[in-house]
Order: sequence, then C-alpha cells, then structure tokens
Amino acid sequence: MPAKDGKFSPEAAGVLLEAIASTADAGGIGLVATRVGDPPEVLFANTGLGRLLGYELDELLGIRVWDHFDTATRVTLKEMRRRADEGAPLEARFEIQALHKNGSRVPLEVVSHRAIVDGQPTSVTFLYDITTRKRAAEALAASEARFRTVVESAPDGVAILRGPTVVYLNGTAAEMLGYDRPGDGVGKPIADMLHPEDAPRAAARIGELFRTGVRHADPAEYRSRRIDGREITVEISSIPIEYEGGPAVLAFARDITERKAMQEKMVQADRLAAVGTLAAGIAHEINNPLAYVLLGLQYLERELPRAAKDPVRLEEALARLREVRGGAERVGSIVRDLKTFARADEVARGPVDLRAALEAALKIADNEVRHRAALVRDYEDGLPAVDANAARLEQVFLNLLVNAAHAVSDRDPATNELRVVLRRGGPGRVIAEVTDNGTGIAPEILARVFDPFFTTKPIGVGTGLGLPICRSIVEGFGGTMTLESTPGVGTTVRIDLPTHAREAATETREPTRRSSRPPKTRGRILVVDDEPLVAQLLHRMLQSAHDVSIATSGAEALAAIERTTFDAIVCDVMMPGITGMDLYATLSVRNEETAKRMVFMTGGAFVPRVAEFLASVPNPKLEKPFELGALSLALQRVIER
Repeated sequence: MPAKDGKFSPEAAGVLLEAIASTADAGGIGLVATRVGDPPEVLFANTGLGRLLGYELDELLGIRVWDHFDTATRVTLKEMRRRADEGAPLEARFEIQALHKNGSRVPLEVVSHRAIVDGQPTSVTFLYDITTRKRAAEALAASEARFRTVVESAPDGVAILRGPTVVYLNGTAAEMLGYDRPGDGVGKPIADMLHPEDAPRAAARIGELFRTGVRHADPAEYRSRRIDGREITVEISSIPIEYEGGPAVLAFARDITERKAMQEKMVQADRLAAVGTLAAGIAHEINNPLAYVLLGLQYLERELPRAAKDPVRLEEALARLREVRGGAERVGSIVRDLKTFARADEVARGPVDLRAALEAALKIADNEVRHRAALVRDYEDGLPAVDANAARLEQVFLNLLVNAAHAVSDRDPATNELRVVLRRGGPGRVIAEVTDNGTGIAPEILARVFDPFFTTKPIGVGTGLGLPICRSIVEGFGGTMTLESTPGVGTTVRIDLPTHAREAATETREPTRRSSRPPKTRGRILVVDDEPLVAQLLHRMLQSAHDVSIATSGAEALAAIERTTFDAIVCDVMMPGITGMDLYATLSVRNEETAKRMVFMTGGAFVPRVAEFLASVPNPKLEKPFELGALSLALQRVIER
C-alpha cells in the first residue's frame, strides 16, 4: 500500500513490480528495466522477453544488451540515447528488429519511458512481437500492388468517384477520354466527361449507389465526350466501395462505339432483309390497286368521249375516276410505309402512337398473315404514346408478325389465329403482345431464341438475327421483350415500353387534306423535272392559275432562269446531271432571292446527302405523290412572300 506521502513502500513496490511482470508474461509482452549506459545494464527482465528472443531468463540476463541487435539497429538506438541525454524528448513508441537466438530477426514494437531511480537515469521498456502484424501489412501491400497492377493494365477504363468527383482514373480510362495522363482527369466532375443530356441520368444513378449501397444489376450506356470534342459511347458498370476511409463508387467503363455502329448496321441489314422477304407480298399489295388503276384509266379513256353528252355516263366516269384516285392513294400509302420502314432512320426518340406503328407493320405483313391465319385485334382505348422511334418499332412488329405467320404455316388456315394486343401495363408502361396458336417452341430451344445467329429456319430463310435485334431495339428504348411458349399451344411475345412524358401520339401517316383553292396571286412558275410526263401534267394542272414554263433538266432550268424572272420554281431534288440540290447551290451564289423561291419535290430521301440537304434548307418540300392542294398552297405562300 502507498505511504501517507503517496509513495509506495519497498515491499509494496516489489509486489507491484511482480504483478506487472506476471501480467506482461501472460500477455506475451516483454518487459525490461535498464540503467542507461554503454552498454545499458539490465536491472530487471521478465520471462516474456526471454520467450520473444528464444532464451531462458537466466541465459538472457547473461548477454549484453547490444548483442541482441545488429550493427545498424545499435547505431539507431545509441543515437536515440544521445538525443535523450541532450534533453530531447524520448520517442515513446517505435519499431526495431531484435536478433532471435536462432539467428532470425524479430520485429518488435517498443514502448519506453525514462525515469530517475536512485539518482540514475533508468529506462522501463515494453516490447511487443509484431511479426504477425508485419506479415499482414506486407501481404496487404503486396495485394494492393497486385491490384494496382491489374487495374492499371486493365483493358477497360476504371474510375473511382467520391460523390460526383473523379478521384482516380486508370490509364485506359484516361486514354478513352483523351487525357495525356490519368492525373489530368482527377478532381474533375464526372458530368464534364458526359454528354449534357446523359449527365443528369448518370448523376441520379451515382446518387442512388451512394444512398442505398446496392449495386445496379445491369450496366448503363452513356454518351461520353473526349477532351478533343469527339463523342463516344461507353457502357458503365458501377459498384459502391470504401476507398481511403470513405464511401466511393468504382466504375468500369467500356468503349462500345464500334459495337454500337455494328449493331446499327445489323439492324439496318435485318430491316432490309425483312423487306426482301416480303417483296412478293408487297408486289401483290401494290399490284391489286395498280390493276384497277390501269383498268379504270382504260375505261375512262373509252368512256370520256361518250360521256360528254350523257350525264349518266359522265357520273359513271366520275365514279370510276374516284376509284382510280383511291387505288393510286393506296399505292402511295404502301410506298410511304415501306420508306418509313426501310430507310436508314435515325434513332431519335419521341412520342410514338403504338397503335399506328403496329398497324403500319400489319399493312406490310398483310399478305404474309392474311393467307395463313385469322387476324384478331385487341386494342385498349386511350393508350398513351410510348417513348421510342416509330420506324424501329415497325421493324420489331414486322419481324414478330412474320415469325408468328410462319409458326402456323403448316396448319389449316381455318384453324389458325394470330392475335395482336395493346394494353396498359404497370405505371407509366404500355404492353404490346403478338400471339399465335402455332406449334410452340420446345423448352431446350426456347432458352436460345435470343442468341445471335441461332435459327431453326432452313438455310437462306432465316439469319438468326431477327429476335436478338428486336430485343436490342426494345431495350434501347428502356423496354423489355419476353417470349413465352408452350409446345402444341402457341407462342406469345410481349413488349413492355415506357410511356412518353408528353403522352402525345406521333403525327399521322395519312396525307393531310389541304384546300385546293387557287392562289390569290397569279405568278410565273418554272416546273423542273427530268420525267417529262410529270412536268407536263404539272403544267396542265397549274396553267389555269399561273403562267407555267417547264424544264426537264437542271441545265435547261438554269438557261430559263437566265432569260426570265420566276416567282416560284417547282424542282425535283434528284435528277441526272445537275440535281435540284446543285441548282439550289448555284442560285444561292448567283441570286439568293431566287433560291429562296424554290419548292422541292422528292420521291423519298433514301440517300443521306438528300436527307441532310432537305433538313438544312427552309424551302417548302413536297413528298411524291402529293396533292394539287398541297402544291397550290406552297406556291401561294412563296409568291405572296
């Protein structure tokens, strides 16, 4: 017990020292007290110290202190003692290596305190064997080094984000973004590396990772902008991690620009292959109305001279004329549907009327379906528009309709049914289904129907790309595509698409009926078309309201414009030699005002150059076949301006 002055009696101090030594022994801790000197004199040591160094206690006390250390360690310890003798604070905790009896080195953590005992400086030291800790640290360092080597040499870009900020980039990611060094991208917001339209979506996804700590099951696609301005498409998978003591997001990025371009080519090839498959059916669909157009024209050619003086015959001739017009409009409608389907359409997204897209595909597939099965439509009323691309959805539906028709082709058409369904799905979703009551698909085949190039059709009939491409298109619009089939019962393909924010249908496909009233102002009109019959017919149709001249080539048109000032120029875009585009470019240089008076006619912008031109000029455009009222209205606006 301590005396009244707060100090321990010698007996109590001895008991306390023995308790401390026993506690250190039990914990595997070495304890030694030394009188400062050269060499230090050991005043006390516990058996735990002997076990650390491989000695019995009596054996340990017979060895000089310096002999437990190599030369470099002795120099370090003597330097520490010298600084302490000069009054510098003694380092309370440090690491050294001691020599084991077997010659090995033992890493120790040392905790030491100096005191004055009996007027002499004395050190009391605790020693801990940190061999296990050192090995763990070395293993961790080696693991980190291997991990860094793997990450730095990874073929994919790797980035670590803390919040919206990039705190690490590997070399591949830096190269992908156009940086000279990975460090050039560190500290920048991830939004600066993405397309402005995609940055909010990425921010929401990253925020959700930090908030929930749960990784997303599927990767996300973003448009990324390199520092040189070039745009690439990247596929990013992200997981939440802990990095340098805080939450972070580890992102793996893969440049899929070339893959996306190849997919686009495959989609276009599949679309054109589908058109080729249906060529006979389309020819049949066009030939039907074309037959009564030609027969009607022959009838009118015979009857019109007789109808001049016979009102009954005149009314009959007018009725046949209306039928001829209806047949021509039917052909035009088929051609418009084909152009929408087959053109290299942009993947621009917007509100799409799913019913209109499905009906357009049904028109094209009619000959494939009509002779094989009864078609049943089951459409829910008032469906909102979906966020997609009309031409791409028509491609999907056409593929599914043809597959369904082929699935029942070996059976009696009277027993076959093909059902198309449009209905609401979950919140903000619309579902389209194509169902057949064909033979169904065996389970072992069902698992492979979405594999590229897998097909059960004969060679030359199927490519095995239809369903994979269809699913890729649907998923690109944020939708899902699933297939259910029971052998002997039939197959259902279900498409689930998100609704568009505006919930507005796309513009109608049918030609707009315009007023055919003549222009208020009579003008001088030049009609330019390399097809003489078209030019002459337009001349006859317009001459009652305008003074009309015609030219059947771009060169002839330029010569006419040199001689006469025209109030409006109706010009075909595609002509041999000098095209309508060339004529516009020439007039823009010679007389810009004349170029502004051009009204363009086009049979369809299948060539990218034509599409780009028509999109770039503000002039009126008419797509053949067009109505006289549409042309008259365009001319009226140009002349009055």
